Amino acid sequence: ALRTSRNKSADVFVYQAASGRLIRRLHGFYWRSNAVAPSPDGQTVLASGYAHSDDPGPKTFQASQVFAWNWRSGQRLWGIAGDMPLSYSPEGRFIGMGDGIHTASDGRLVFGIPRGLSSDSQIAFSPDGKLFGFIGSGTLNKKGFVDSDDGDRVYNSTSRLHLWHTDTGKEAKDFPFTRVRAFDMARNGQWLVIAADWGGMGGGTDGSVVRRGDITTGAVSWTRERSYNAPLHDPDAALNSVVISPNGKYVITQSPSSQLIVLDADTGRELFRPFAHQDSGEPAWGLPGGLAFSADGRTLVSRCGSRVLFWDASSLR
Repeated sequence: ALRTSRNKSADVFVYQAASGRLIRRLHGFYWRSNAVAPSPDGQTVLASGYAHSDDPGPKTFQASQVFAWNWRSGQRLWGIAGDMPLSYSPEGRFIGMGDGIHTASDGRLVFGIPRGLSSDSQIAFSPDGKLFGFIGSGTLNKKGFVDSDDGDRVYNSTSRLHLWHTDTGKEAKDFPFTRVRAFDMARNGQWLVIAADWGGMGGGTDGSVVRRGDITTGAVSWTRERSYNAPLHDPDAALNSVVISPNGKYVITQSPSSQLIVLDADTGRELFRPFAHQDSGEPAWGLPGGLAFSADGRTLVSRCGSRVLFWDASSLR
């Protein structure tokens, strides 16, 4: 289990998942480590944050950096300019970052995501590694995504989900849904789920929508809406995370208040809502969240702010 820190030291912490015992503390950032990702073989840890300049004289902040460590020895392997999000390809050869695809061995850029379409929220690879998806944020005009200083604007922060081919950097599928918050791809590589905001004026939201779609065709098999307003009134209508269980039977969502909701993956029907982070002793609304399953599918990890909970997911198998 991994955790970043937003205090002055901004270290990265490595914990034993079974016991929660701290086994390694990785140094390198001075302020605010933003994201962290383990390699598939479990040997390397990636993290992004802010480091001091190596120039002589008074220490100054560099732009955001991405470092790779051997977590067992604590040795830093390489570092490049970059930022979140971070994701390894399944075989461990590539790294997805907000600006494009990099080699995992040294961080070299293989191909970039065009400026004005770069992702600052989520990037993930398909289970076979042939596709990578990202939520592109930028400005949309009649010709598509452009840099933010272009005058022919329709609206900003469209946050659409894009799937690209990992080997060529060419677009495979552009899903026509805007204001996407999170997504996840099923392990069989055939379908995905998208969580997005809907409604609201001036950038606000009236609720959320979760859709299951076919990766190849984009066809939507079900849609589930939640709203703050009657008749669908739901205090946990907004969403900030979504994950598919390894067996493909369940979809789990997380609201900004960190309420977990378990859905039937075939129909989108709500099954139950496990009690989540409300008893953590800290204000939960609006804190960074996250969901992830362990590789064997036995444990679900949820995050709300600085608090991480480990759930026995055996009932979801």
